[in-house]
Amino acid sequence: MKPKTSVFVIFYLSAFILDAIIAVSDDKIRYLSKGILIPLLIAFFVTEVKAYVNSTNKQYIRLVCLALVFSFLGDIFLIGKSSLNFILGIAVFLIAQVFYIILFTSIQPFRRSYILFLSVAAFIILCYLFALNYLFWPKVNEQHFVIPVLAYSFVLGLMLFTSINTFNEKQLSKTNKFYFIAGAVLFVASDSMIGLNSFYLPMPLPGFYIMSTYCLAQFLLVSGAIKFIRGKQSTNH
Repeated sequence: MKPKTSVFVIFYLSAFILDAIIAVSDDKIRYLSKGILIPLLIAFFVTEVKAYVNSTNKQYIRLVCLALVFSFLGDIFLIGKSSLNFILGIAVFLIAQVFYIILFTSIQPFRRSYILFLSVAAFIILCYLFALNYLFWPKVNEQHFVIPVLAYSFVLGLMLFTSINTFNEKQLSKTNKFYFIAGAVLFVASDSMIGLNSFYLPMPLPGFYIMSTYCLAQFLLVSGAIKFIRGKQSTNH
């Protein structure tokens, strides 16, 4: 991390603390505290990779920025409590996950030689998603959210699956793989807690848990992308 970009990380952490602890019950303040999180992360990412822009890295940089832009829109929509806000939030976060999926498959395409590893990973993810949607089903069906929730669950699971597939990329460092996979796991954890709060638990989990896992997930994914792009640059020389 460059010294001059560390300020973005400090502000990112400060905005998280404000949003998770101070502004959790005030929607007006949340439009600032939550709304500034992803722009700060974009600023951090762009500043870290701007010296590594070339024809190869442009596609990766573009994918990360698009994933973050749609995440920002999702953050804003989900501040509101209406059904429309929830649907719009799911829709734009689904698009964000698609960009992360394209990023991960660009880094490591699927190969037949890893079929056993991928089959086990897919089975575990599908079992988890099935169990989660089984818990959600009564309220999801009652509130007519079946299609958007199932669609988002599938895409979220696919994002996790493609992140796990990066484990098979031999040119990625162990740290890089950890950033991608841990970031994806935390993203799933955060969204799972949102689902549990919305469709299952009588007493919702504190927003602090949701925001802490979400903010760390995005930070790890971005940090992984930075490390990958820098490594890609060095291998091209």
